[in-house]
Amino acid sequence: MKATTITMQIVKNLGNYEMVRLEATYTLTEMEADHIEDSFVNARSQLERAFKKAYNKTEIERVEKGAIEKIALTDKRQISRVLKAVRDGKLSIEEVREQFEITDEQRDFFSVNGIEL
Repeated sequence: MKATTITMQIVKNLGNYEMVRLEATYTLTEMEADHIEDSFVNARSQLERAFKKAYNKTEIERVEKGAIEKIALTDKRQISRVLKAVRDGKLSIEEVREQFEITDEQRDFFSVNGIEL
């Protein structure tokens, strides 16, 4: 059984006991359903960008300074998926830089495959 939709939700503290909850539901294509992990990563990235546009500069600076943990690519399968997502246009190079911890060895691998990080 494959998932047909995903729902991603993020909650942010605005200070002074105020919080905001952003949620989106995405319908998956058959190809995206095969790579559901990538779909969640992309959904989170979109919600984070929406938050940056919608709320104050102080929170934007906190997010940009690395309050969001980057994902470590720990095996070849994950690296291959990221490479495929970039080639298919599902992830931009900038999104890869923002979302993932890339080692020098991994950077060389991407470079050999035509992706300069």
